Amino acid sequence: MEKYQDTRLPYTARANDLVSRMTTAEKMSQLQHESPAIGRLGIPAYNWWSEALHGMARNGTATVFPVPLALAATFDEEFVRTLADAVSDEVRGRWNDLRTYLESGETDAAEMLYMGLSECAPNINLFRDPRWGRGQETYGEDPYLTSRMGIAYIRGLQGDDARHHKVDACIKHFIVHSGPESLRHEMDVKIDEKSFREYYLPAFAACIRESDVASVMGAYNRVNSEPCSGSAKLIKKLLRTELDFRGYFVSDAGAINDFHAHHKTTANAVQSAGMALSAGCDLNIGDTYKNLPEALRTGLISESDVDRAVKLLYEARVRLGMFDPKGQGKFDKLNGSLVCCEKHTELAREAARRSFVLLKNRDSLLPLRIGTKLAVIGPNADSRELLLGNYEGTPKTYTTLLRGILDAAGEDNVIYAQGCGYVKPHGKYEYDPLPEAILAAKKSDVVVLCLGNTAKLEGEEGDGGDRESIELPEVQKELLRTVAAVGKPIVLVLGNGGPVTLTHEEDLCTAILEVWYPGQAGGEILGEVLFGDTNPSGRMPVSVVRDIKDLPAFEDYTLEGRTYRYAEAPMEFPFGFGLSYTRFEYSNLIVSPVLAVGKDIEMRVTVENAGDYDGEAVVEVYVGHRSEKVIGPMYALAGFRRVALGAGESETIDLKIPARQLATIGQDGSAVIEPGAYQIYVGGVGPDAVSAERGGDGVLTAVVTLTGSAQPIAY
Repeated sequence: MEKYQDTRLPYTARANDLVSRMTTAEKMSQLQHESPAIGRLGIPAYNWWSEALHGMARNGTATVFPVPLALAATFDEEFVRTLADAVSDEVRGRWNDLRTYLESGETDAAEMLYMGLSECAPNINLFRDPRWGRGQETYGEDPYLTSRMGIAYIRGLQGDDARHHKVDACIKHFIVHSGPESLRHEMDVKIDEKSFREYYLPAFAACIRESDVASVMGAYNRVNSEPCSGSAKLIKKLLRTELDFRGYFVSDAGAINDFHAHHKTTANAVQSAGMALSAGCDLNIGDTYKNLPEALRTGLISESDVDRAVKLLYEARVRLGMFDPKGQGKFDKLNGSLVCCEKHTELAREAARRSFVLLKNRDSLLPLRIGTKLAVIGPNADSRELLLGNYEGTPKTYTTLLRGILDAAGEDNVIYAQGCGYVKPHGKYEYDPLPEAILAAKKSDVVVLCLGNTAKLEGEEGDGGDRESIELPEVQKELLRTVAAVGKPIVLVLGNGGPVTLTHEEDLCTAILEVWYPGQAGGEILGEVLFGDTNPSGRMPVSVVRDIKDLPAFEDYTLEGRTYRYAEAPMEFPFGFGLSYTRFEYSNLIVSPVLAVGKDIEMRVTVENAGDYDGEAVVEVYVGHRSEKVIGPMYALAGFRRVALGAGESETIDLKIPARQLATIGQDGSAVIEPGAYQIYVGGVGPDAVSAERGGDGVLTAVVTLTGSAQPIAY
């Protein structure tokens, strides 16, 4: 038995032994995502590029869960980890079924695209601007919520085995990256150290610190003049040294080619390859690293650079069990029968249940009574695309919004009309569908109007791209106004990946339900929610601004005026907001009024379901420094927890604000916990005035004073 085959040895020793047997040319061949076989060593080809953002993607059929932004709306770490565990079961199960073929030599790395165990997920960039098309891939605008969701997803993907990862997770895109899509290959983001460490870095730092994440992916853009995948400051100094990241660093697709083609930081592909590898980028998604032999010959890189990178990649492959005898690993028993299994189908239903956000419910229109005559209208009503979002898989079964309503209400109680296309009046039809929508509304008791976007209208560059407007498309607004003129109550069902402002249309709607891109079960769960079988319990992971004029320039990455943490203009729907069919009351907040600097703030609060429906409360905790000398967010999310309560039930729960969440970031980027008074807010929404005006659950407050000397903390 060769050393690298000895499963009793640490994966680092096994990887080092295997790499020591390679020639320099063979080592360099392994540093592109299409890694060829090395026949003389029995190493099969491997393709490092796979996707699993909200389910196994681009690899046959798979369970399709709601998009990450919707998962963030659950405010439920434990559930997100369970969901990610199901995703990785499907990925590993299909890999196990295909492994014999993939390792047989009958296929090369190019043909193995999306079939591997190294997943380019999760995306933990911050949704700082609602125009960004890829916001649907993120966990919203808040660093703390993003970190908790990201850690949960990573742990679910990678599994809980001490020796092996089930699959590898990759946090992306490092760093200060959230549009515009049209500029991402050339943009130089200028950012000060305080903003960088206060807002953009925390989620990456937390995921590295707490989850043993396998990989980090660099962004396309530059940060302060340095390309993210070619910056020794970002990779070697920050990631490797300061944050103690032990995994492998990978470029985004084609990002290294951007160095010379768009950023103009190098003159040619050889220089770009040399710059990236020497800075610490271990794996090139793309083909620029085919120039590494010339970079080595001309002294742009050293053999030690090559050795470092290939050892990290082979540590990952060994840890994934690729050089173990089949059938011996914990995850080898998984197989393709798990793909789209009933357990995962139910998880997709539950994810949608927890993610829908009730934004408005005037006169308690919802839930509807069985027997209510409904007109279901709008381009999203019978749309499969609406369900899936981007980086999607292919579900075996799915339920459109219309189908779900038909099943819940009974077909005799539903009239359907498309009403309009997404952005054009006639959609795919030659006739005008608007009169049909008017007639349907007139025949109904209640109109369910299904509007919004799809991933073809918002997404990555080359797909939907960014949005120029955050309002509904004009043709959809016209449909809404025309149907409202009929005079029937309107339930507006919004399907979208980025916030949609309704400043001019909200008054026309009696109820508003945000369903995001809800996954394969979206329609089924909409039917449940409309008729009260499910009580909506999601909370907004993003703010909805009233007007695009309230936003800074899209290209401006400074924090002033952005997100609930820094914006002064009131939001239409604030971060953390969400209504319920029941009413939750909060009481008996107990927290020590005085603590030493560096201690976690522990508290206890009683939550009561004071309404008539069973439901789930989302308890949110925010903190803000009361000193005017401290410059930072007005207040920031620092904890949350879901609590399921039957009507009339109450529960006393314990909550904690980690001391790290109290740190103030200085202009030089230093993190310090300052003594002084801190304002604590605990309730079912954030402490903003708009949430209270809209009928959100109440918020309790307390003041905690930290005593002692200021305490610097390691980031």
